[in-house]
Amino acid sequence: MAVLNIFNQVKIGAAVLRLIQDPTQTMMVFRVAEVALQMKDRKALHSAVDFALEDPGFQSLVERRFLPAEPDLEALGKLPEGTLGQAFAKHMLDNNLKLNFYPDVDPNNTFNYFEKRARQVHDLWHVVCGYGIDVKGELELQGFTLANLRVGISATIIAAGIFHILKNRPAEVYDYFNAVVQGFVRGQKANYLLGIPLEEMWEKPLAEVRQIAGILDL
Repeated sequence: MAVLNIFNQVKIGAAVLRLIQDPTQTMMVFRVAEVALQMKDRKALHSAVDFALEDPGFQSLVERRFLPAEPDLEALGKLPEGTLGQAFAKHMLDNNLKLNFYPDVDPNNTFNYFEKRARQVHDLWHVVCGYGIDVKGELELQGFTLANLRVGISATIIAAGIFHILKNRPAEVYDYFNAVVQGFVRGQKANYLLGIPLEEMWEKPLAEVRQIAGILDL
């Protein structure tokens, strides 16, 4: 067991080094999360899930195992401009992003369900929160996620991203760190986003969805 834990720590370390090289490598984020799910000591994950279960909305989604079907981007793109669905389709198509590109997780327990939902909504949160997919946008979203979900992996990604900026563009580190802080503050003020079934709101105006989410400063 000790050897396995050391091996997992090495895999996490390797993924973090890749993130330092390029913080936009979302697959490395999921690799860290996947290894964390396999580790015996999952205090950070337990803490995040316990916090999630305090939210009535998330409790309801767990009880009904809310797992929406893969969205039809072509159909969503035909929705009226300004709706969540239209904005999401545009975001995915304009940035050449793929649906469900992440490693799948069997939602056979609450921990795995939490992880699966967090992966499913990653790109959708970029749209709802108004963050880009560049390094600064990803760090802003991770700051938001750290405060809103209280997941330790976001702190790891933030640290890797800041190291990346220090290494490559040290004069810009203040701006990037400020972006993290602003995301964190917004995440604190927002409603618990993982407890909101955003995929049931495709036809709603994006501005209304943001009001429901408690993201009112856009």
